[in-house]
Amino acid sequence: TEETIPEATLNWNEFIEFTRTWLDNNHNKYPNLVPMEDDMCFRAIEMGTEIFHGRGEFTLHKFEVRKE
Repeated sequence: TEETIPEATLNWNEFIEFTRTWLDNNHNKYPNLVPMEDDMCFRAIEMGTEIFHGRGEFTLHKFEVRKE
């Protein structure tokens, strides 16, 4: 199934808090996880798709990051 998503928005602060909470809540289940500290930073932000069966293609025409 082909689906086009022409625009998306990420609330960075909510994303960080969600990630921090998820890491804290799952540390016992996944002992290799590292708790998020205030002085840590993300090395990369990635996006895309994963193809599990057959062939597929991901095409990106424009990528923009803005601070609002």
